[in-house]
Amino acid sequence: DLTTCGFDTDLSVFEGSCSSLSMAACDGDSGSCSVDYGSSIDDFVPKADTQYYIVVGGYGGESGAATLTGTYSSTDPEPPNPTSKRYVECGRRNRCSEEPKWADVDEKHEVRCCADERISNSWKKTDGCSVWGESNGGFACANRKTFVEASSICELAGARLCSAAELAAGCAAGTGCGHDSDLVWSSDEEPSSAPPSTSTSPPPPPSPKPSPPPPPSASSSPPPSSSPPPPPSPPP
Repeated sequence: DLTTCGFDTDLSVFEGSCSSLSMAACDGDSGSCSVDYGSSIDDFVPKADTQYYIVVGGYGGESGAATLTGTYSSTDPEPPNPTSKRYVECGRRNRCSEEPKWADVDEKHEVRCCADERISNSWKKTDGCSVWGESNGGFACANRKTFVEASSICELAGARLCSAAELAAGCAAGTGCGHDSDLVWSSDEEPSSAPPSTSTSPPPPPSPKPSPPPPPSASSSPPPSSSPPPPPSPPP
């Protein structure tokens, strides 16, 4: 938003080259100043990588001292603050009195940054590393910062937090601020572990009982007798 106050102003915004300007926005009397007829351009959305020219004029040739105020508000939603723990690694291997660990994001630790490309001559690349490291390259020494603060510092410098592996490999070691003996924030996020299962498999069904043998059939012949045959009858 743009606002002018001071006298009866006309406010215009142009884009293009000096020899070929086109008006992008304008206003005459929409201002909310204590002085009548101030100008205000609300909800003007500038385009990326575009140069604009702001012109403050006076209605009907009027002139005087005016104050131009510009405010910018992002329409992007704020990303949620992280909650998962992040790994803090020693600034130089075997130099810290504390062991590296998973740390809550609101703990306070030191900051070193890594960049995939060289940002300036002060950034250091160690043998065996594919990244450049720094502790105060384009930013001041950062002591006792939360994870979110540490991430922001590196991003504003055009870099990022080093990974735990990069810190352990010494890719940012010896870059100053006395952080070689400090635990330094890394970008590594603690993996989430699945909760143990509380369900158990049902027991297998009982084995079926064997079927009893079928009864003998009524039509079957009786087994042969083992008794001797009777003696013959005497003659009459």
